[in-house]
Formats: sequence, C-alpha cells, structure tokens
Amino acid sequence: IMKSASEHLTGVGHIEDITLATWVANNRLTQLHLDNTWPVKNKKKGEQEMGRRKWYWQQVVTKTNDKDMVQVEVSVALDEQFDATVTSASTFIAKQAK
Repeated sequence: IMKSASEHLTGVGHIEDITLATWVANNRLTQLHLDNTWPVKNKKKGEQEMGRRKWYWQQVVTKTNDKDMVQVEVSVALDEQFDATVTSASTFIAKQAK
C-alpha cells in the first residue's frame, strides 16, 4: 500500500510539472504572436515564475517552405542547463503583411 501511495504521489507531481511547464510554453508562444516581431529570434532564452517555482524556457526557430512563415518550438525545464526538459510546445508564426 505504501509503495502504491508513493508511486501515486510521484505521478501526481509529474502531472503537475507537465501542466505548469505547458502553461509556460504556451504563454511564451502567445507572447510571440502578440509581439508580432519579424524575424522571430532563434535560440532565445528566458524564465518565468509559475506555481511558486522558476521555469526556464528556450525557443528554437525552424524555417518552413514558405519564406514568410517559421515554426517555433518552446522547450521548458526546471534548470537553466535544460538537463531534463519537462515539455515543449510549438506553433507557426507568419510574417504580417504591411
């Protein structure tokens, strides 16, 4: 019973980490859409407080077949070195017509 309870608590903690990290990644992707800056900076890093912890994010920009669109992936970890990425999320950002 103790082993099951311990495994359950570990699983709940892991789900909480993934949920918070996903919110951090989605916040960053939303900010990129709102900033409307072109070109999107590659390998940019930052941090965000969420759930009484500091989360670190980094974004990687990948070119697409359309020169006016890129894919941005944001990875989130609890350490600056990204030894253990908790989660990542991605989106496509298009250059806005002027």
